[in-house]
Amino acid sequence: MLRRLVVSPWGRAFALAAGLALACTLQSSADPPSADKPADKSSPTDKAPADAKPSVDKPADSAASGTKKTSTKKKEASRQKKKKKWAPTTTKLTLDPSAPKVGLFDGINDGTLNVKVVANDTTGGTVYIENPSNKPVTVDLPDSFVAVQVLRQLGGGGRGGGAGGAGGAAGGAQAMGGGMGGMGGGGLGGFGGGGMGGGMFSIPAEDTAKLPFHSVCLEHGKTDPDPTMNYKLIPVSEYTNNDQLAALLSLIGRNAIDQQVAQAAAWNLASNMSWQELAAKMSPEVGFTDSHYFTPQALQQAQQLVVDARGLANERAEAAKSKPEPPKKSDSTKSDDHVIQGR
Repeated sequence: MLRRLVVSPWGRAFALAAGLALACTLQSSADPPSADKPADKSSPTDKAPADAKPSVDKPADSAASGTKKTSTKKKEASRQKKKKKWAPTTTKLTLDPSAPKVGLFDGINDGTLNVKVVANDTTGGTVYIENPSNKPVTVDLPDSFVAVQVLRQLGGGGRGGGAGGAGGAAGGAQAMGGGMGGMGGGGLGGFGGGGMGGGMFSIPAEDTAKLPFHSVCLEHGKTDPDPTMNYKLIPVSEYTNNDQLAALLSLIGRNAIDQQVAQAAAWNLASNMSWQELAAKMSPEVGFTDSHYFTPQALQQAQQLVVDARGLANERAEAAKSKPEPPKKSDSTKSDDHVIQGR
């Protein structure tokens, strides 16, 4: 009976299946643990990386989110700056007697006026004066001013001596000194300036005045101004304590003076260049490098202009001495107490 079972096809099939099953069982028990699964869940070496993983990933996630927030804020601030547009520009200016009056630098300081300076070259540029309010305002211009370059690392400004100072003390481009009138005539004579620079004019509500200015450079040896540079206006007294230079800039700002004459006089007083150095200076223009920067006639007239500036400075000094001091305000309370005590 047993022999028939083994020899029969069914018996042989059963024996083969049993043998295969036994072989698979032995093979699986001999194989090492799979690399894709942990061999022992209770092993401390496997638990450590699993526990440490959240603590490492969370700070990275928070740092990334913080960087994204900072980047978003910067982009938003950049968008806001781009959105700000100046009021429409006009060159046809009149004088409105009923409009409140403000000095140029007073208006800049208190926010009544927004001012932008564009330096075209060494001879001048354009000043944009915006009235952001909903009412007209009359601007009282000074007879002269100084435009200094605003450097990012310095923030511009500062007080210079007779040989420069503000805006370019640690490098950068030359400061510019001049005014709205003179240097070829015109100016703002029709608005109360009498053709002598300075004067007054009114800016309508939410409008911008566009005014050309003429100037000279004040810091020989530095880069010449150009439209890509950022400049701002400051009073002459904030730039220099040299009375003769201040008087010269008043003359340049108020009168029609030849550019070469004005520039030679400015470098003589502002950059302490002697007349011999000015006479020896050569032209930097391509094709004219063998020519002198100043003509002998211009230098002769510049010397006379410096003499005139010294005379104006002396007149101002004498006038300041003879000017009576404003009366001091009395203390009414103390005065009344004195009367009562006298009784």
